[in-house]
Formats: sequence, structure tokens, C-alpha cells
Amino acid sequence: MLEKLPEDVQRLIISLPFRVGYFISVSDQSGGESADEVEQKAIRNIVTFYVEDTVKSEFAHEVMFETLKLKPKWDDWKKDIENVPSECQQLNMVLRDMIDAKDIVSFKQNLLEIAVVVAQAYRETNGNAPPLEKLKSFLKEIMRSLHSVLGTESLAIDEGMLSVSHLERAAIMHLADDLSIEFKF
Repeated sequence: MLEKLPEDVQRLIISLPFRVGYFISVSDQSGGESADEVEQKAIRNIVTFYVEDTVKSEFAHEVMFETLKLKPKWDDWKKDIENVPSECQQLNMVLRDMIDAKDIVSFKQNLLEIAVVVAQAYRETNGNAPPLEKLKSFLKEIMRSLHSVLGTESLAIDEGMLSVSHLERAAIMHLADDLSIEFKF
């Protein structure tokens, strides 16, 4: 499917899985180099997972395969990382008439999943967030768990969501808006 797209669109699409993950990684610098290493590994792992996952759409699988194949270019893809939100908006426009709608939705959901996985990879809030912010995150998780009692979800608190800082949450919500995907923490 990718080969049918113009080269500039291919470059955009293939780089976005890495760039979205890296955008989230740099949205909160409080973890320093150790956070960067953990989050880079999370990007590599989630893209590898998508390549191995046969449940994803054929289009998303092909994109993830190419993203992983071009891993030597990832350092170059870090440039102009502040453009990722506008690139996500551009994705909505350029793919609309080129790719099946369900493949577009699947790919955009994958991008958002990458953002969340990267945000969960390192717990910047351990020592760097204000106590009130930590308390708010914890209370949100408790409320989510309490709501799950009424439904079929697990009661367990998602420790991964507790590790997502307020800056990362804001960046994820920004990307969700730019991708036109409804997303709630």
C-alpha cells in the first residue's frame, strides 16, 4: 500500500511512529538521560511489537515494518520534533483520499498507543512532580478503578498510568486532537 503513495507522504508516514514517541519523550525532560534511554527503548519495543503483531491492519503493519527497517535514520528524525503535531494534522488530510478509512483509523490509534507506551516507560513523577500533581494522578487512578467496579474492567490501579506526567498527558492529548482521535486518561 505504501508504494502507491507519493514519496513525501511515505517519508512522513514511516517516520511518524518514531517521531510521535520521541515527541512524547521530550515533552517532559525531568527524567534526564536515564528517562531518554528508557523511552527510546520503549519506542523500539513497541514498533517491533507492531511488526510482529498480525492483528493490526496491513497498512499499519507495513508502516511499522518500514519504520523499524529505517532505524538507522531515527537520529535524523529527531530534528524539528516540535513539528509532530502539525505532521499529525497533515496525516489526516493527505491520507483521506488515498487509504481506506479503517486503515487510517487503525494507524492513528497505533500512533497514540506509541505515545502512551513511551509516556509510561519512565516515571518522571517519582521525585520531580509537585506533591499535588502526584496526588491528583493517584486520585484519578482510584476514581477510574472505582468506576470499573460498575463495569467489567479490572479493579487494579494501572501503575503505568500513574507514571505519565502532567506534561506527557498534555502532549498526548494534543496529539490525540491533532489526529482527530477521542482519547481520555
